[in-house]
Amino acid sequence: MLTVATHRGTITPEIGTGWKTLQIKQNILKHILIKATTATTIFDVKIENSFGDVIYAATDVEGEIADEVHIPFARNATLRIENATVNEVHTYTLDVQET
Repeated sequence: MLTVATHRGTITPEIGTGWKTLQIKQNILKHILIKATTATTIFDVKIENSFGDVIYAATDVEGEIADEVHIPFARNATLRIENATVNEVHTYTLDVQET
């Protein structure tokens, strides 16, 4: 039986950029949902592994992104909001398949 854990939180960019370290070890990221407070806010999303390599990227997102993925994690990662047109709260939900 597969167990899915949901990780939720917020990131509030300052000067267009903000980040959060994710404690996702030895698991597989399956779903990404990131939503800005305002539907017209444009932003970029990056997820970097513990070595600083970009393992997921989306640019020019308007308001919200929902993406089905299959990204293995071996260690912690960093979720980054960049180039946000408004410095406001962005909520995130990450569904992770535990291995």
